[in-house]
Amino acid sequence: MKNKFLLSCHGRFHYFEIAKVLYKNDQLSQIVSGYPWFKLKNENLPKNKVTTVAFGIFTILAALLRKISLTFFKKLILILSNIQAIYIIKRSSNFLDNSDVFLALSGGGLETGKLFKKRNKIYICERSSAHMLEQQEILRNEYLKYNIHFNIDPWAMDRELKEYKEANFILVPSEFCRSSFAKHKIYNTEIIPYAANLDNFYPIPKKANKKYFDILYIGALSLRKGLPYLLDAFANFKHPNKQLHIIGSKTEDTILFEKKLNADNIKIYGHIPNNKLIQYINNADVFIIASIEDGYPLVIPQVLACAVPVISTFNTGSSELITKYNCGYVVPPMNSESILDKLYQLNDDKVLLRKFSENATKASEITWEIFVNNLNKKIKKYSNNQ
Repeated sequence: MKNKFLLSCHGRFHYFEIAKVLYKNDQLSQIVSGYPWFKLKNENLPKNKVTTVAFGIFTILAALLRKISLTFFKKLILILSNIQAIYIIKRSSNFLDNSDVFLALSGGGLETGKLFKKRNKIYICERSSAHMLEQQEILRNEYLKYNIHFNIDPWAMDRELKEYKEANFILVPSEFCRSSFAKHKIYNTEIIPYAANLDNFYPIPKKANKKYFDILYIGALSLRKGLPYLLDAFANFKHPNKQLHIIGSKTEDTILFEKKLNADNIKIYGHIPNNKLIQYINNADVFIIASIEDGYPLVIPQVLACAVPVISTFNTGSSELITKYNCGYVVPPMNSESILDKLYQLNDDKVLLRKFSENATKASEITWEIFVNNLNKKIKKYSNNQ
């Protein structure tokens, strides 16, 4: 008999990729999301399998406030996020009877997870980043460089630490994440790397005699993503036809390094939907993400599926994928010189660049079907233990 899954997340993330595979396998009970239906109706799931929380009003309001002033409305946005988490939990608990497994993104599963445990069902807390205390320590040290005192919201911290203790197991995407939990003496972690939807991400031949050396970054414009280190490396990269393409939303941090963004050869596009990213990715010669803490950026398997080499840091979980398939470089975090050195190597050695590109496509053998298959195997292990 197949397990029925209840999924819960405050946004969209990779949960709808998982849900589509589960639905195809007749394993999806319900997915509960903080997104409004108009943002989800193109996910190819029947509406009766998707529950939106309060019509997505908290997500819509938070997005509007971010556009007006992320700094001024910071506390209000946080309050909306916390209220949304409470509503997600309440809606999720309605599907307890029809579900065997509860997979919830960290921060939104505590009460429902406890109910699953009481009925001897499986509760999985998924943490896509390092242990929250480890994340806070890394980010706190980085913000101090700008004379800013950083702390994660205490309410969110308390809830998440309780989720770690309550869950049958904690699902993480990388060894980087797993080791951060082990550091805090939590060992019931299971690793399943993220994948790419190969219907949306695939190689497109580049134009012949391409003029520019194009570097691509996709992610939030934040300190956590290490963007200042990439900008420093790019500024010092002596190349007559270099271009840096930045795709992503501004954050409260952006003002800290805004001057570094002001260059004619830096193109800033803002947020671009997933289904339109393929052209930007395939135009790039190399993708760089210099995160100081990042569990496993979903964009990396997407970029590799498009045959684009990657430079990332050791504190980026998907660096394991780059090493395994030899499709780029892994550098120390917070080190623009290392990024610069690798840029010169790739620009000067076209044979190596082509080899990395060819190897990148091999990484696309990791699919969401494989992810779900591995997830079912993990669940079987814990079900047998019960």
